[in-house]
Amino acid sequence: MQRQAWVGLKGDFGTLTAGRQYVPAFLNEANADPFGYGMTGQSANLSLTLNTRSPFDLLLLRWNQDVQYSTPNLSGFTGHVAYSFAPFSGGTVPTATTPDVTRAVALDGGYANGPVAVSLDYTQIKNLATIASTATATEGDLKFWQATGTYDFGVAKLGAAYEHVTQDSVPGNAQSWFLGVTVPVGAGAVLASYGQNKNTMVYSSNATAKQYAVGYTYALSKQTTLYATYAHISNDSNTAYTVGDSTDGFSGVAGQSASGTTVGIDVMF
Repeated sequence: MQRQAWVGLKGDFGTLTAGRQYVPAFLNEANADPFGYGMTGQSANLSLTLNTRSPFDLLLLRWNQDVQYSTPNLSGFTGHVAYSFAPFSGGTVPTATTPDVTRAVALDGGYANGPVAVSLDYTQIKNLATIASTATATEGDLKFWQATGTYDFGVAKLGAAYEHVTQDSVPGNAQSWFLGVTVPVGAGAVLASYGQNKNTMVYSSNATAKQYAVGYTYALSKQTTLYATYAHISNDSNTAYTVGDSTDGFSGVAGQSASGTTVGIDVMF
């Protein structure tokens, strides 16, 4: 159960699902990123939705015991609501020492019509203790804002995202953003992106990481794509982000850069 496992109903009323699921913010980011959420150049290497080296440790990727409702497409507009009774691996029963259990809620809206697609997401995780400090008690609520967008000019498709996090009782904030482009070339496409992550929730200074990525994909068919990507991350003295993809992750060294290259084949079932 490390991936998704859910059941649901779909009809004219929309879609209702329950189980272990991706949260809307993760899907928004993946749709805006030229590298998606699988290749080495993915923005998730630095973003706040999918990063094991952030203070939130995948808090915004998948939730357990999650109920989601998505509206029908209303002239390009869609809405999503998600609520989790136990988003992470911990249990849901309060005890004398832990009277407040973690809950999570997400409100998400988007518009997609023609060449433009945009989304806005607000996610709140209640009664959360993170590794942002050494406290063992709950530290209050985490609040996450995200805006993403793409625009397809035909000769190139631009994508961008901005994310911002604060948490009660934890000073500072965390921010991440990226800009990317996909340029069609025959049956293939050239990909490029640049992004940053700045986190003052743990360190007050020297806490910025930067990534640039380039890649090329070639479609053998509608289901099968060849790809080659390269990404490089530069770390400040207090950051230790590394390059990874959907199949692996690595531990970095503060102040040192990281690079990665992948060549592979992607088959969609």
